[in-house]
Amino acid sequence: DTVPSVHAESWVWRTITLANEKGVAMKLTLMSREYCSLCHKMIDALKPFQAAYGFDLDVVDVDSSPELEAKYNELVPVLLAGEQEICHWHLDEARLRACLDATTAG
Repeated sequence: DTVPSVHAESWVWRTITLANEKGVAMKLTLMSREYCSLCHKMIDALKPFQAAYGFDLDVVDVDSSPELEAKYNELVPVLLAGEQEICHWHLDEARLRACLDATTAG
């Protein structure tokens, strides 16, 4: 039983893009639910980081897939860089900044 990639196009609910001057192509994924207030708060908390680092944010509705719902159900919102979890429930700014700095340092 393998869980499909979280980046499967059919599961992406919406992509939020904010450009920056660095032109860094990076994508983070937020496992979310429409009716989740913590999810909406995390999206808002990510906006200043998007403006500074210029990453795309794929917002994926976990209820769109039984596999994703089973994996992330009680953890949403979950912020991912690829398959690696950055944080869940609340934005961990220190971990996010460390992840973004490591990616843009190259």
